Amino acid sequence: MNTKVVLFTLIVVVLSGIKSFADETADYFEIAIAYYEEKQYAKAVETLLKKIESEDSFGALLLLPWILSTCPDDNIRNGRLAMMYAHKLHFQTLLFLASDIKQGKSDWLSNLCVPWLMYASAYAELAEFDSAVFCQKIALLLTELIKNVDRKQRLQKRMRAVLKLYQNGIPLRTNVISIGELSDAWVEKILNADDVRKIDFE
Repeated sequence: MNTKVVLFTLIVVVLSGIKSFADETADYFEIAIAYYEEKQYAKAVETLLKKIESEDSFGALLLLPWILSTCPDDNIRNGRLAMMYAHKLHFQTLLFLASDIKQGKSDWLSNLCVPWLMYASAYAELAEFDSAVFCQKIALLLTELIKNVDRKQRLQKRMRAVLKLYQNGIPLRTNVISIGELSDAWVEKILNADDVRKIDFE
């Protein structure tokens, strides 16, 4: 499994050591991520959609709303589709959490922030920034359920930077495939800016 997949599973998915998930999804994750990094965005989306069509894949649902909301290619973004898949992601997350609770586990509590993060990016793409801010704030609150302190703090810092964009009516546009891959330099530039509307994002 390449480093991008590892970073995604550790930082964004926050799966608390569920190895089988990573093993089962590695192949199409790597294909989709490779396409995305090569800026073949349509092929990345196609790869994920095929996975969802063949089986309602939780892994594909983690990637797809983000890509459909934040991709720099105007032809790829689709806020309404992103919202639909964010709803499916939320439903699946709750199903996994319910299963965990029945077994006396709490692994999936750390994932509850992810659907709200996807809702926020989808609302921002739809230019519904009040809703985007609301959902991003809920996502931030839910990161407190993440057990690993370093991972939690890293994710929270990135989420605060994105929240600042939404508060200023700016949707996120990025060619990184997850919020965890937003660079430290990018995050610091946003957080330290007096007026993010004056930032050159190119």
